[in-house]
Amino acid sequence: MLFSLILLLLTGMLIYLLLMPIILVINTSGNQYFIQIGKLAIVYLEPHPEKILRIRLRSFFRNFYFYPLIRNTDKKKSRPDNGIKRKPRRRASFKWVFKLISSFKIKKLSVVIDTGDFTTNARWYPVFYFLGKAGGEWHINFEGKNALEIKLANRPIYLLKSFINF
Repeated sequence: MLFSLILLLLTGMLIYLLLMPIILVINTSGNQYFIQIGKLAIVYLEPHPEKILRIRLRSFFRNFYFYPLIRNTDKKKSRPDNGIKRKPRRRASFKWVFKLISSFKIKKLSVVIDTGDFTTNARWYPVFYFLGKAGGEWHINFEGKNALEIKLANRPIYLLKSFINF
């Protein structure tokens, strides 16, 4: 009885981990850039006054900070060469990267552009009108505002499927 309960809990956790949503949000007008991985973690890209860029990982009610632009000065230990040849890494092909990117679904798209020239804006106006009919919010303005808001969603099962089918 206890074994079947533990097995059922592990199966439920595995199903949740495979089906939980992964959401990528880029919002330039609000300076929000983050990836939300279900209810487990959120990874924010934030500006930092001294170190330029900071990555904040919020997981289980704790914040962890990483600074990707600061070089780690610790020297890595070199592995002794025992005569064992390592396999060369496979490089990601264009086909694989395309399958990985196409597994994401666009939940929200909003583009606001001003080129700074009235005649160029007027020429782009009909193009943006028809793009808005095709999907998303496409606007051209004459006020000097530029903004991009995109929300992409995916699930780990779809990412795994793109790895396996490659």
